Order: sequence, then structure tokens, then C-alpha cells
Amino acid sequence: MGKYDPLSRYLSQQDVRFLTLTFDEIETILGASLPLSAKTGRQWWWSDTDPRSTNVQSRAWTKGGYITHEIDFFHRRVTFEKGRPIRKWQRGHRRSIVSETRCPEREVA
Repeated sequence: MGKYDPLSRYLSQQDVRFLTLTFDEIETILGASLPLSAKTGRQWWWSDTDPRSTNVQSRAWTKGGYITHEIDFFHRRVTFEKGRPIRKWQRGHRRSIVSETRCPEREVA
């Protein structure tokens, strides 16, 4: 069993279009901590469509029937959307595009 299989099973049991989970809730589902890159980097959350990808976390939520919809690092949560990734070229890789919410105080004017 892979580290992210519990998340895949959890998501496959959900029947809502949008599902928001905090990082803490995901860690509870996994029974393990998320890596620092998940808490700070949007790339970690891309729904990778390349079958050769080693992005095991992306396989977990896509296998569960969801793609990442929005990342909110300030509130430490991610919103998943029911569906399959749409192939798009971004920086030479096929990934779905994820929107990101940042803390307004940290935005540069």
C-alpha cells in the first residue's frame, strides 16, 4: 500500500463536486505528515496527467476521481473538484492548472 492510498480511498467515497480539506485533515486521513513542499509549493498539488509521472500524490487524488481546484496556503487547505485532469502544456509538462489563494497581507502592491 502506498503512502497516499488512504487519500485515494477517502476521495473515491465522496460524492460532491467540490471538496475542501485542510492540510491537517489530509494528514489525519494519511496517518502521516505532508511534506514541506505540499505546505509551501503549488507544484506539489498539480494534477499530473503524464502516465510516466512519478507524482504519486497526484495519482492518489485522480484515482479517487478528483483534481486539485484551489490551494490556500494561508488557511492551509486544498479544494478538490470531481473530474479528470485536462491535458495542458505548462513549462514542458502536461498538468492541470491549479489556482492559488495567498494571504492578502503578503501580496506586493
